[in-house]
Amino acid sequence: MRADIDALPITEENDHQYVSENEGVMHACGHDAHAAMLLGAAHLASENVENIAGTIKFIFQPAEEDTDHTGTTGASYMLQSGIYDDVEHAYALHIDPEHQLGTVRLHEGASMASVDTFEAVIEGTGGHGAYPHLGTDPTWMLSFLLQALQGVSSRRISPLEPAVISIGEIKSGSSYNVIPDKVYIRGTMRSYYESTRSRIEEELKQAFTIIESLGGTYTLSIHRGEPALLNDRKTVQFFASYGIRHVPADDDP
Repeated sequence: MRADIDALPITEENDHQYVSENEGVMHACGHDAHAAMLLGAAHLASENVENIAGTIKFIFQPAEEDTDHTGTTGASYMLQSGIYDDVEHAYALHIDPEHQLGTVRLHEGASMASVDTFEAVIEGTGGHGAYPHLGTDPTWMLSFLLQALQGVSSRRISPLEPAVISIGEIKSGSSYNVIPDKVYIRGTMRSYYESTRSRIEEELKQAFTIIESLGGTYTLSIHRGEPALLNDRKTVQFFASYGIRHVPADDDP
């Protein structure tokens, strides 16, 4: 049984009793709940050892959200450690606030998307805001690039293949009347299938070539993260048949 335990570089802005004690860091993806539930499962198992035929491992995995300086995630390190070598079934979950309390969702096959990221620098010459014609404006170039990127999933990928490109960060300039010479952009790509994953990457590269046609230059780095989650059919059916019995029943229909 596995839970992720890492936080995200986000400031927690609510007033609940469990607010993060560390400024600029919070469990924004529910990992605190995941860790608490795995601790609870371990506690319940310890009280029922006589009913357990076999070995249960409780695995708290770090670095679920990101890679380190070598491009390696926590999942990769856990696999390399050998902790899963003698495991027959592995179970994990993710809380989902969009569904009613007490609801358990099970899904076979592709269930969560792969996570790839990219970062780029778009370069022009910049200039004075009053004389844009005397320079090249990377923010203007960016406007065309954004249209191309948002068109990848809607016009370049089959509607039958889930695919998403999202821009998470754009940085440029420091004054109201100065056209900057650089724009920094970062984003993420999500998909279920390896063929789609590779196609998105190629389409991303192609979209960036529009910068050169507008008189600018760019550098682009793409980082492949975790592959898509593929839930084993037999394991899902096993849990549906036996594990679900221990989920508290909801009084609501």
